[in-house]
Amino acid sequence: MPIVVRRLAFASVAVVAGLALTGCAPESQIEPWAFGTPQPVATTVEESEGAVDPGSLAAGDTISEDLARDLNRDLQDGLRGYELADGTFVVVKPNEPLPEPVRADAEAKAAAVPVVTEWSPA
Repeated sequence: MPIVVRRLAFASVAVVAGLALTGCAPESQIEPWAFGTPQPVATTVEESEGAVDPGSLAAGDTISEDLARDLNRDLQDGLRGYELADGTFVVVKPNEPLPEPVRADAEAKAAAVPVVTEWSPA
């Protein structure tokens, strides 16, 4: 096959592929005004009435579920809200010993896990 025919075949395949991939049909274009006028997004965070300063919390303090969720979402201060078995939340601080309620809850959960002492193949 002569080189001219190969180049012409390659060029025609490239043109067909280019036209197929452009999606140049006018009805497929999205009108910029079709979704309404863009509205500015609020960038300030309003503090709630019962806002608590994370620096004022001590390890073992009982907190609300909302505050625990906020603490667990914010990774900067290192404070965490730990949910006890009774549904209350307790503050846990990094680099400090676990509060007694958290330690007791973790021990109770660990004691509930069955321990296999002997194993035999079936």
